[in-house]
Amino acid sequence: MNRIAKRKKTMSQRVTTRLAESPIVSLLFLFTLLFSSPTNETRGQDQVFFHAGKGGVQTGEILSVSSRKIELKTKKETLGIEVLDIKKVVFDYEPASLTKGREALQKGRFEQAAQHLTSLDLNDFNNRQIRQEILFYTAFAKSELSQSVGGNRTEALNLLQQFLTDQTDSWHYYHAAELAGQLALSSGQEDKAQNYFTLFAQSPWPEYQLRGAVYQTEAFLAQENYEAALNKITEIKESPLSTEAARTQKLFAQVNEAICLAETGKLPQAIQQLEELHETVAPSDHLLLAKIHNALGHAYQRHGNTEAALLAYLHVDLISFQDPQEHAQALYFLSKLWPKLDHSERGLTAKETLKNRYPGSSWALRK
Repeated sequence: MNRIAKRKKTMSQRVTTRLAESPIVSLLFLFTLLFSSPTNETRGQDQVFFHAGKGGVQTGEILSVSSRKIELKTKKETLGIEVLDIKKVVFDYEPASLTKGREALQKGRFEQAAQHLTSLDLNDFNNRQIRQEILFYTAFAKSELSQSVGGNRTEALNLLQQFLTDQTDSWHYYHAAELAGQLALSSGQEDKAQNYFTLFAQSPWPEYQLRGAVYQTEAFLAQENYEAALNKITEIKESPLSTEAARTQKLFAQVNEAICLAETGKLPQAIQQLEELHETVAPSDHLLLAKIHNALGHAYQRHGNTEAALLAYLHVDLISFQDPQEHAQALYFLSKLWPKLDHSERGLTAKETLKNRYPGSSWALRK
């Protein structure tokens, strides 16, 4: 060891010894470490995660947030990231309960998510973006709870409405409109749902606009306004957008079109369209398959073919049960159709499954 190294080691030992011998100095030193403002070198650990196929994750310092994009300063450059491409954002210094609540939501653990999120007191946070995250995910969790295992639908819808009123600069703004529309529609408030879906469709991205149009057709179907639904479906089918997301929405529109055909007396055409559509769908696309089979079940019922209708709903119950709303619908009709085929006990089983698994669903509340 050379003389310079020895001198540095000796000085370090002396500083350590003096800190140990002086409690006051030690406390001041620790206080400085713990409570001093982070330097520029320790900042910039915000993370923006992208949807599959849009990129992985970008790390940096979030400079600004709006309903349209997030501005992120990375080591190399400043990025303007469109909300359309964002899966989630993890803020530097965000509370652990927010992180856990968000993760629980993404895994479908709504009760656990609500517990984490409602444990947070907004008064403890001055950062507007952190407050917005807590407000949005709390409303999100309560909305999902109210439509599945049970919860206060009015409270959840009020939270979403309040968020839309007060947090217009949040990157969650359009997602909140989408959630509010879905909750209002499942609660039988079709007019409110139309307003929220219209707001969602006013987003700046064609993919969202197309999805909003599909939601609007569903609200028209609930209102039994088949002419308006078919007009909206025509707009969707004529859209020049050809992305994978657009293709999915156009398939949903075709399912809704078949429902319109069934309701207006064109049953053979409706059934044929749904069966042909089924042949084009990947087995892994559970939501679309569930929608197709529920629509087939409805069409077969209208056609008087109880056995075929039951088999369609049974497909959802046994295979494409991943979406709570679609599964709840299938269980409801199975509870009605099994007794017609002299299987009352299976009808009771379906009814009990519906009430136990989805007590908050509108289908569980039907007679």
